[in-house]
Order: sequence, then C-alpha cells, then structure tokens
Amino acid sequence: MINLGIIKELCKKKKVKFTDLCKQIGITDAGLYKAINKNKISAEYLDKIAKYFDVSVGVFFGEKQDSRYLPYAKLEEYAHKLVIEFVEFIKMITRLRDEMKRGNSIYTDKMLETLDSILEHYNNHIIHPNTEES
Repeated sequence: MINLGIIKELCKKKKVKFTDLCKQIGITDAGLYKAINKNKISAEYLDKIAKYFDVSVGVFFGEKQDSRYLPYAKLEEYAHKLVIEFVEFIKMITRLRDEMKRGNSIYTDKMLETLDSILEHYNNHIIHPNTEES
C-alpha cells in the first residue's frame, strides 16, 4: 500500500520546503496536501516526486532505499554504460564468428552455430524488435 506521508519525511530529511517541491513538480500546495491526506496521487506526480528526491518510486510502497535500488540520477548513467558494454560484447561475438567462418579458429561448428544464434536473436529482438521472425 502506498504511503504518501513519506513525502513530508523526505522534505524534512533533505531540507526542502514543501512549497519548493510543489513548484518544481507543477502542483499547488493544497493539491499535494490533499493527495497526501487522502493517500492518493497520480503516477505522473509520484514519478516527479521520486525524481526530485532522487529515490525509487518503490520507496512510497515500503521498499527500503538501499544499494539494490538505483536512484534516478544514477539510472541513466548506469543504463548508458550497460548499453556500451553490450554493444562491445556483440562486436566481440561478431569478430569471433567471422574468424570462425574464415577457418582461422579451433572452435567447433556447434560454437559457430551458437554465435550465429546469439547474433540473430540480437538482430531480431534488439535492433529490429518489430520485425516478424520467419
């Protein structure tokens, strides 16, 4: 169950004026007070509040903000790094497959088949996700 009282706690903990928070997320003071008192808020505002305080939305549902949850500020940086590493991994697999196809490798046909399968999956589901498989 959602606990919007945490918004007040976050304001106090991070020394943020309630009115400043409201201005930043685009809601009136009265509107946010009403949401907190009724313990009901739109997902859009909840997301904005979480981003403002750099916490996971799950915090409002009882999740502890610890090392398992990345704050929004770090999430984009982490995702970017992950994508770069993934692309490098795909390049490595492609080079290995090409070497195997040229016969410059001691690897087996089964390994070549596996690499082709990984690259085909990557192409069909990552690069062209809306393309129907034949």
